[in-house]
Amino acid sequence: MSEWVVRPAGESDVGFIIAAWLRSYRERSRRDAYISDELYGSEQGQRGVIMSCMERSPCFVAELDFGGDSPELLGFLCGGGEWLHFTYVKKACRGRGICKDMVKAAGITRGILNVTHATGTWFLEALQRSWCERVVFNPYAIRPVGIS
Repeated sequence: MSEWVVRPAGESDVGFIIAAWLRSYRERSRRDAYISDELYGSEQGQRGVIMSCMERSPCFVAELDFGGDSPELLGFLCGGGEWLHFTYVKKACRGRGICKDMVKAAGITRGILNVTHATGTWFLEALQRSWCERVVFNPYAIRPVGIS
């Protein structure tokens, strides 16, 4: 039995998801260092792309619930079925199976998985090795015509 719970994200989780996604994605991309903070964090920049992904696909969060009013969020996944936009788990919590539990909760396909953001290469390789038939990286599917 896991010490965390995976559940659909709610309104109170949106701030955590957007902040973690913006920070984590920017840290991984050397290209994004050339984008101004103002543009990157705006609705015309990466924030807008994130919000679009969140409108189109479900998001899930993993949390530790200590019985209080504010459980500790450990990570999130945005996607479902044959689409995965992004997944994030706090560094101190990685390697425990949290991401795998979120993949299961999101109903991520065992067939061909379309990925729109360069979530950690090691993670995508692990998905292809042990979860789905094939991972296809398609950042262009973020456009309105790409995802139904």
